[in-house]
Amino acid sequence: ALSSLSSIQVPLLEQTLDDFDQVPDLFKQLVSHWNNGENNKLLNLLNDDPMFQQGAEQVLEKLLYQRNRNWMKQLTQLENT
Repeated sequence: ALSSLSSIQVPLLEQTLDDFDQVPDLFKQLVSHWNNGENNKLLNLLNDDPMFQQGAEQVLEKLLYQRNRNWMKQLTQLENT
């Protein structure tokens, strides 16, 4: 999903390098919230952390909104079977 965010990859990488010591914990939280479908926690993490603020709308689109649309397609198909 993140590979399609080419326009913000460099700024995200630069911010990541600036905040390198915080990266492991932030990504653990990000992955955990995403895996568990904890949308509010994911949004709070993305909104509160400067590392994610640059291009956050694009990140949210790929990690959260697109995921939800994909799930809805699958759930609708299951419901119709």
